[in-house]
Amino acid sequence: QSLQAQCFQQMELLSQKFSMGHKVQNAIGPLLHDGSLTIEDVSKHLQLPSWTIRRRLSEEGLSFQMILDETRKDIAINYVKQPSLSLGEIAFKMGFSNTSAFQRAFKRWTGLAPGQFRNKKFPS
Repeated sequence: QSLQAQCFQQMELLSQKFSMGHKVQNAIGPLLHDGSLTIEDVSKHLQLPSWTIRRRLSEEGLSFQMILDETRKDIAINYVKQPSLSLGEIAFKMGFSNTSAFQRAFKRWTGLAPGQFRNKKFPS
């Protein structure tokens, strides 16, 4: 019984650790369109102090910036896969100041400009 209780306790600790990264990632998506996103914005959304988020992410070997970049990359790739969206619309939806800033970020993430990525993945 004691071993089983310890296992459940460890599983609970693991789920708490992993859940902060997922909570932050899930909070970022809907907040991206508002422009530059900070940990304080996510903190308000999750109703947790920003220091708690930082600490829990650190325990997972993550940082807010790492999750923000990875989430932005994933969302950008999904948007670029939609030919009905112009690059300007995507930049706006993702909170970039202009299309050029979005294109530079996309190229840094994928190694390809958004137009090249779109043409390579979905040739006409």
